[in-house]
Amino acid sequence: MHTIHQIAKYSMKKRKRSFLSVLCCVMIVYAGVQFMYLNDDYSPLQLLSSVENEATRLMRFMGQVHLQCNVSLPTNNASTWVLCLDQDVGLHLWSDETYKDGIVYSIGPSPDFSFERMVADNLSHHLYIFSAPVPYRNQLIRISNTTSVFKVNIVPNDPADFARNSFDTQTLNSVMSTLKHGQIDVLKLDSNVEGVQSYDVLRFLVEDGILKKVKELHIVLKLDKVEEDDIYSWYRALYGLFHTAGFRLYHSSTSDPLCLQATIMESCIYYMSWVRKPPPHILVMYPPAIDGSLHNEEDRMVNFLEQSSSQDHRFVPVPFNSGGQGMSIFMPLTLAPRKFRASSVFFFQGQNDMPVESVPGSKGIHCQAYTLSYEITNGNSLTVYQRRQSSSREEAKWEELTTSTWLKLLKESGANILVLNIVPGWTLLSQLSYHGIPKYLDEVVIKDPMFSAGSAVKQQPMYLRRKYSEMKRLEEFGLRLTQVGKFPENTLKFGTQEMYWLYFVRKTVL
Repeated sequence: MHTIHQIAKYSMKKRKRSFLSVLCCVMIVYAGVQFMYLNDDYSPLQLLSSVENEATRLMRFMGQVHLQCNVSLPTNNASTWVLCLDQDVGLHLWSDETYKDGIVYSIGPSPDFSFERMVADNLSHHLYIFSAPVPYRNQLIRISNTTSVFKVNIVPNDPADFARNSFDTQTLNSVMSTLKHGQIDVLKLDSNVEGVQSYDVLRFLVEDGILKKVKELHIVLKLDKVEEDDIYSWYRALYGLFHTAGFRLYHSSTSDPLCLQATIMESCIYYMSWVRKPPPHILVMYPPAIDGSLHNEEDRMVNFLEQSSSQDHRFVPVPFNSGGQGMSIFMPLTLAPRKFRASSVFFFQGQNDMPVESVPGSKGIHCQAYTLSYEITNGNSLTVYQRRQSSSREEAKWEELTTSTWLKLLKESGANILVLNIVPGWTLLSQLSYHGIPKYLDEVVIKDPMFSAGSAVKQQPMYLRRKYSEMKRLEEFGLRLTQVGKFPENTLKFGTQEMYWLYFVRKTVL
């Protein structure tokens, strides 16, 4: 018996040492991540100097939607909750057979139950309710015959909390495992039990990767008191929700219009609705850089450009003629010998610019050049025109290049390069992205004045934020920024009146 006691005692000590070792490693890794953020040129997760600054940053982050949902379903007259039913962005319509066995989780529902009733009345989904208020449980069970109510409190999956997954407290991880649910169509996080913070639940759902199994997310953010730690914890959780879990905000509302003022008030409730990973042709406006000031937007842009173009990639110049004037674009050396001998290069230029033609036989590379122009009407529709002749002495003849014809050229070519030799080119690129053109491109080259746009409007923070969002959109299409500036120097001279060339190359090419 004494020997057994010693073995058990030794085993307990060993487990304690193992736990302490793991805990120390986690703390070291966390401290290292925080150190990197605090020492980076642009540190979005740094602690700010005051609670007012923290409040402003949080308000800017959650006060502006990231994308538009064109088909939505409000849950009540106040539009507190709005389900996105957009074919491209959110759930399909409830009549779709694909979603007849959908799953909705509601955690800690508010007493009005408008969200739960709307789901039961309009969606052919199974509704699972957790942490429901005790006086209303019988009422919730009677909402529909596909509603299940559980006397379970949802808590964060925090390894330091040894009470989790006990009789009356469960993590969402364990609940999904018990119910054998591989994915959740709609997850609503409302209120939690006393002592459990919603931002902690959300943060661990992001860290555990559970939200990868969720299509649409609805969150309640309650602030009964304005404290710096709570505000920062909410900002960190929402930041991870966007940048790590890939969720995009499409609807936001408050319990009181006064809650939308510049600084956060006490006793305010914020309702936010998110969708996960919309397709790249949908424009996602990235959240403001920290407080959204011009200084921080510029810092984020510079940080992105320097990090994206810091790796060494070998490029080869390929010359072209434009009205007798020589010009070159640069192509990845790894792609040039293999694919560019039968490639298409599409030059977007102004109506009065000289036509572009390729110079055959240069380093064994020959590219078919197309000179294009465009027009965007008030209806936000795009029309592309192709210049038919190459002689600068002939009168320009422009013919419409239909989307189907252009797609055929793109699919038949060995490689495709898009050159935007116009300013501003981002307006056109946004239209092309909406029509899915970048997914057929191996390289995008765009001329841009960077931070000296020559216009007071374009020097505003929103302009830089839009440009940054378009660059991240190209990344979603698989195109990565690899070179910035005048090749081959590749220098960054921000704040000057010079033009810069930005080279986005498909990841599989590099």
